[in-house]
Amino acid sequence: MTLIRFDENLSYRIPNALRELRLPPDITIETPAQADEQGLGDVDWITAFAARGGRCVVSGDEKMRDRPPERAALESAGLIAIFPPEGRFWIPLSTLGQAAFLIRWFPVIAELARSADPGAHFRLPGAWTTINADAVKRLSRITGGD
Repeated sequence: MTLIRFDENLSYRIPNALRELRLPPDITIETPAQADEQGLGDVDWITAFAARGGRCVVSGDEKMRDRPPERAALESAGLIAIFPPEGRFWIPLSTLGQAAFLIRWFPVIAELARSADPGAHFRLPGAWTTINADAVKRLSRITGGD
């Protein structure tokens, strides 16, 4: 089973929509409410999620990776992190737009969650048509390893 966490910066309705569309059988999605972790600091929930066997975080916070404590927590926990496109594409999208975008990209998100190296981080491109893993930007690690 591959456990994917959608953070509080994304509507809980997005994981619900993905479940209604039938997730692959090896994928499980959780939200902060389901884990009873609403309002918990990022470093705390990242640590707890990893301890439960979490594999991947999908964040709606395009800047989460820019904050050293959160970035270090994600990397040290070995979590794969997937971030939205940067501001001018992502921020103006409504909840419905963000849902449509993440649903469209979910096959790639699921594949990265299954197969990427632990601690790898990715940024989705602001694209609706080129939906493949080659279009996703791999982000560098703190240690400069990739």
